[in-house]
Amino acid sequence: MDRQYRFLLQQKKLYEYYTRSYQTFLVHAQECNSQMRQVEQELQPAVIPIEQHIISKNEKPSTVHRNRFLRQSRHIKNQKMYWPLERSSFWLSSKFGPRKKENGILGYHYGIDMAAAKGTPVMAASAGIVIEASYSNKGYGKTILIAHDDGIFHTRYAHLDEILVKVGQKVKPGLRIGSVGNTGAVRGENGGRNAYHLHFEVKKRGSHIDPLSILT
Repeated sequence: MDRQYRFLLQQKKLYEYYTRSYQTFLVHAQECNSQMRQVEQELQPAVIPIEQHIISKNEKPSTVHRNRFLRQSRHIKNQKMYWPLERSSFWLSSKFGPRKKENGILGYHYGIDMAAAKGTPVMAASAGIVIEASYSNKGYGKTILIAHDDGIFHTRYAHLDEILVKVGQKVKPGLRIGSVGNTGAVRGENGGRNAYHLHFEVKKRGSHIDPLSILT
């Protein structure tokens, strides 16, 4: 009898525990839904077509911010970048997308490779600020990372022979920032390690995109 009583008491405590947990979950879910609706309301004005809005002297601050966002969105949609190497100085040795690794396993190539002679000048693809300029242990070797358009876009230049810019430096399109090398994890023909090339990546809002879709 005591054993049955203890069993029922344990079941009751478990029921009360899960009931409280479920109630806590419902509260959090309601809070999340409320926050999501608030964010949706804040973002909703941003989808209004530009031609439907006429700027006036009596605009509220929120309207000014919306107009700025719309102009920025239009700029991002039409964003183009310049090739980081002179078109006549390289050949495209690897494209963006699925690619087999050296061990034969299928992987993914998050940029494009431009094979070129050692020392070929590497240029900034667009105006921005250098946020990384060092040797990377992640396989990039000597690498440069530049933020563009307030961090909406990022470009990476990897396997460099030399780096000519510093973190925090502002760059303009076409400014020489380094030179082609083979530092880091590179692979050449027949297993060689002298595969001089530039590995170039582009990120938009934190996600990799095909550089060929934005280069001009």
